[in-house]
Amino acid sequence: DCYLNQIKPDFSNILDKITNKTYSIILIDKNGKDIDNARFDYNRLRGDFENILSLRKIDNPAMGLFAVLFTETSFGNEAELDRALRTDYSNYLL
Repeated sequence: DCYLNQIKPDFSNILDKITNKTYSIILIDKNGKDIDNARFDYNRLRGDFENILSLRKIDNPAMGLFAVLFTETSFGNEAELDRALRTDYSNYLL
């Protein structure tokens, strides 16, 4: 709505309502490997995160991604995000 009507969102007000959560955009990459996305285990990926708000599968080999995740993580569970940074998702194959 804000975008369509060229209105600047009141982020201070919006963010004040969100407590004890971290919101992230996570790129699930292929680690430079040529892997068919049909072999990727998306169910295993879903089990690795506390709350996936959206999982968008990428079906474009040129991008080198399996998916883009939008996640919500509770404070105290930052290890989930640290793990996501170190994981080689090319190992999540069926």
